[in-house]
Amino acid sequence: VINSHLFGWNVYYLGINNINLILEALPGSPFNADQQARIEGELKFLRALNYHNLARVFAFDPKVRIASLDRGGVPLVLKGVSSPE
Repeated sequence: VINSHLFGWNVYYLGINNINLILEALPGSPFNADQQARIEGELKFLRALNYHNLARVFAFDPKVRIASLDRGGVPLVLKGVSSPE
């Protein structure tokens, strides 16, 4: 299937967005401080794992860098989006 690798891009960024929204809502949650800290750490790990996988697939390999084609890695999004606007 042509462009089937782009499916991962949407899935990873959907996961990252959901993690960002949860992280933003976490301070107002009914969890105590220890639970919030644990949840925050786990969510940040999962977000980093998503970025790691995105970079593995969509970013250039630093060992095979071609300066004219190097446009960096993948966009870093740290704020959740909850509406289409």
